[in-house]
Amino acid sequence: MTKDEWNALNRKLQFRAFTMAKLGTATEIETAKQILADAVEKGETYAESWQTLKDSLGGNPSFKPGYWETVFRTNTQSAYMAGKLEKYADTGAVAYQLLVIEDERTSKICRHLLVESGYGAILPVGHRFWQKYGFPPYHFNCRTSVCPIYGSQVAKTGYIVEDIPMNRFAKFKPQDGFGGNPLDKESWWKMTDNMINRAKDFGIFELIKEEREMLFFSEKTKEILSKQKPVNKEVLNRVKESFKKIGYSIEQNEEIDAYLERTGREATILSSGDIMMHSKVSASGLFEELIHWGQIRKYGTNISRIQNCLCEIEAKEKLLQNAKAYGITEYEIEVTKESLLFYKKQLEILKGGSNV
Repeated sequence: MTKDEWNALNRKLQFRAFTMAKLGTATEIETAKQILADAVEKGETYAESWQTLKDSLGGNPSFKPGYWETVFRTNTQSAYMAGKLEKYADTGAVAYQLLVIEDERTSKICRHLLVESGYGAILPVGHRFWQKYGFPPYHFNCRTSVCPIYGSQVAKTGYIVEDIPMNRFAKFKPQDGFGGNPLDKESWWKMTDNMINRAKDFGIFELIKEEREMLFFSEKTKEILSKQKPVNKEVLNRVKESFKKIGYSIEQNEEIDAYLERTGREATILSSGDIMMHSKVSASGLFEELIHWGQIRKYGTNISRIQNCLCEIEAKEKLLQNAKAYGITEYEIEVTKESLLFYKKQLEILKGGSNV
């Protein structure tokens, strides 16, 4: 998987990979898990990740290159499949085609699938096969994959959707722990109670919680940007000019847009005091960032999590108090109220010493 492909995946998948990579003890396995997650994120090849692993373990890992190749390829395929299914669901796929590679390396598991599925069968998305067996990988080093079929392709040459009886797959049995559909439940990416307890034991829960919060706001920001009304250009230009007069700037371009959407923000303040702002920033987004800019001037950037929550609460309360003067829409008011409630709850948790 390339870095661009990783960045295109839903942030829920990235959060799950991040969480799983962070949970563990200081053993070779946990070191390998971290390197694996980093390799997926950076789009590294197997060879590059193997060298990184050897360097991290003093050049002498206890397991062989072949074992690492199995772990690497199996886990990257699992991560990539989850991401592809997210994208297929969003783009309206009506069926999936099984793509099994046939050569001397084809496993018994997938060879049976190859024969019984009719060499590349196309099954509707609601077919019981996907519900019972799920999606590749079906075993270690599995090379089977699926591709989406859309309504415009159905009935064209080579794209015929079949309702193959389930008894044809009676002998098909994925290896234990493989197959399944990670998107069956919306909670697939969330932390289980056991994972939360392990994170607390290892002292990394706060790190994971920060990533979870970034996920929340990344998803919310995408929704906001698609529904909100951009701030009046004359208002924005006046703010830019005022900012410029005191020696700072507000920067906007496509690269900044992509970065902000990925990190779940409408704007962010740089250490220089300049502001990066989304090209579709709303009135609430603009004025909230100016409030935060003033807070940074007052408190600095090295503040506690409690102080950060207090700053967020202060900013949102000011937005609501001045909604009419700032030209904030009803939709933005509702989003601000929701965000205010979130931070008030976070503040209660932090003051109570709870990590739940």
